[in-house]
Amino acid sequence: MRVFSQISLLTFSVVLSLAATTNLLAADKALSDRIGGLVRPYLDNEVVTGMTIGVLHKGETTLLGYGRLGADLSQKPDGDTIYEIGSVTKVFTGILLADEVIQGRVKLDEAAGELLPSGVKMPSHGNRAITLQDLSTHVSGLPRLPDNLIMTVPDNPYSTYTVKDLYAFLNSYKLSRDPGSKSEYSNLGQGLLGQLLAHEQNITYEELLRQRITTPLNMTSTTITLDKEQRLRLAPPHLADGQPASNWDIPTLAGAGAIQHSQRYVAICRSKSLPPIRQTWRSD
Repeated sequence: MRVFSQISLLTFSVVLSLAATTNLLAADKALSDRIGGLVRPYLDNEVVTGMTIGVLHKGETTLLGYGRLGADLSQKPDGDTIYEIGSVTKVFTGILLADEVIQGRVKLDEAAGELLPSGVKMPSHGNRAITLQDLSTHVSGLPRLPDNLIMTVPDNPYSTYTVKDLYAFLNSYKLSRDPGSKSEYSNLGQGLLGQLLAHEQNITYEELLRQRITTPLNMTSTTITLDKEQRLRLAPPHLADGQPASNWDIPTLAGAGAIQHSQRYVAICRSKSLPPIRQTWRSD
């Protein structure tokens, strides 16, 4: 079993629910001790090698780093550490769908096949077509992974799967039930959703992410393709037994798990007024 970037899914969810930057330790030692006590079992039991936690408390924000970046590394992770966040990417894909709906570019109940290029057919069952909402909520009827995803590179299994492969799968696959009738977790469905939203605007998923989320929010360390400086800040992933693993490339199903992210952006966003993005997403 692979654990993304030292259980960065846990790290990311903690940061989103609490927040981030620098000052809590001196202000409230009891709270920092309590957080340390919660973290310690994860480190002592080698569930993770390290993690970054962001905290918002009494109007003050701070980032706390624990453990090490890797078993053979002494450096402690911090707010600038970039984590491979795996399936938390799906949150961003859902936001991109919501944004497209609000802009009037697509509808939740729109047949997903309408966004496919000519010559590619979306699987259906009976009279029920797969909608964009079905893909987003894991009720499309599509399997977890396409059966033509051949893992020729075990340490980087999605890296060789192409858009051509994806379209070939869709043209040949037969649904066994009506879309919407049953929930089944699907990396394929989420990856396809990201591909469709990007194709609708004739750009890549990464470009769509940059245009609609990361650039407006100044999330300069939330991306898919890392530059040289960002790679120096990337936390190495580990297997469940603590052994080092390899980072994954997910070019075609990017919307399912390709994003790499640093917690520092929370502090940046908190220090700026965000009316344009609030109006776009209607979050208030």
